[in-house]
Amino acid sequence: MMRELGIRILRRSLPVVIVLGIMGYVFAEVFLMLHKMNGGVQDPANESVRWRTPLTMAGLGVGMLALFECLVFVVRGKRTTATSSLQSAPDRPVAELHKPEATK
Repeated sequence: MMRELGIRILRRSLPVVIVLGIMGYVFAEVFLMLHKMNGGVQDPANESVRWRTPLTMAGLGVGMLALFECLVFVVRGKRTTATSSLQSAPDRPVAELHKPEATK
């Protein structure tokens, strides 16, 4: 079960990393361009924005994806344990378990 979760997170995180990395790079370039246009001084500390912004956005995106996947995994696990208790009564068909009691 946990291996399926890990594979699912890895498979779904690749597009998230790519898209958010590209968006972060574009945001960083726009920030630096606007900083220069408004008379900003060439500060070497600002140049780290080019790699920090995409890395931060991609990292937060993958973190949120992993959190939501784990939550879905936990909720689905609870749902399957609830249905397995219905299937644990082999002497009665499942249809009878859901029938309301007849009033006399």
